[in-house]
Amino acid sequence: MKKIFIKSSIILIIYFSITFLNQTISAETFRFQEGDILFQESRNSTAKAVKIATNSRYTNLGIILKYRGKFVVLESNGNVRKTDLNKFIKRGVNSWYLVKRFKNYKDIMTEENLGKLRENSNSFMGRPYDLYYGWGDEKLYSAELIWKFLKDTLGIEIAPLKKMKDFDLSNPYVKLILSQKFGKEIPLEETVISPKDILESEMLETVFPRGDMQESMGESAPENSNTEEPVP
Repeated sequence: MKKIFIKSSIILIIYFSITFLNQTISAETFRFQEGDILFQESRNSTAKAVKIATNSRYTNLGIILKYRGKFVVLESNGNVRKTDLNKFIKRGVNSWYLVKRFKNYKDIMTEENLGKLRENSNSFMGRPYDLYYGWGDEKLYSAELIWKFLKDTLGIEIAPLKKMKDFDLSNPYVKLILSQKFGKEIPLEETVISPKDILESEMLETVFPRGDMQESMGESAPENSNTEEPVP
């Protein structure tokens, strides 16, 4: 029995070592490109409500640009900013992330259009994060930023817009968060866009996942958090 146990342990160690090595090699050899859209899971109470309402683990996203020769992520985190790529990745739950890229990348992300994206990103910088998910341009949440940035710069509507009422607002936790934000006057007719809407865009394809994408949302979503992570 002892020999069988030792043999089984060795097999398990080898299996997990190979699995880890393969993930590491994949992560190190994957090449990000400007215009890639990164999705990650945030860690705060509102993010949990967003997961439930949209039925998706992803609650934050940004788009990769080059700034001073390095990859940065244009995102809305407190305000619109350019965050170092590695810093953005590490901020997500367990550093998991998913990368989406335009299917006709070469046709869309020409050098001319990439130049437009870099230049126009400056006009979005500094705008405050929108905690109330309004569709005005003065404040921007993460999915709204990406949608409007691509629309304003390249004329691309990356995903169909929705109304707040289109999401699942029936869950008690979602109702609690909405009541805390809006009281009794929930803006059900407000135009909105979610990370899941962009994630499922027919214009995009997945080019790199990292982490266990099959993990249930509940296992990876804490009830409360004091981190400053934004949500869409």
